[in-house]
Amino acid sequence: MEFVRSEPIKVMIYGKEYAVKKPTFAVTRDLTRKIKEHGEDKTYDVMCEYLSGLGLPKEVVEDMEAEHVLGLCEYLTPKKS
Repeated sequence: MEFVRSEPIKVMIYGKEYAVKKPTFAVTRDLTRKIKEHGEDKTYDVMCEYLSGLGLPKEVVEDMEAEHVLGLCEYLTPKKS
């Protein structure tokens, strides 16, 4: 069995393309922990930090509609099987 690191995902946000890394296991684990630890009041801050860590500029995340940020996080975050 061989695993090869994924190429960045190209994401088009309001007419501009960005390359976003797929999250690693550790990054996904930390996201889950931080959301549970900080509670609902800090969820958007944690998501902004998460997306910034994957390569999306913080200013872009902060300028996005909340629904779009949620959708992008959901798309990038692996689902439990």
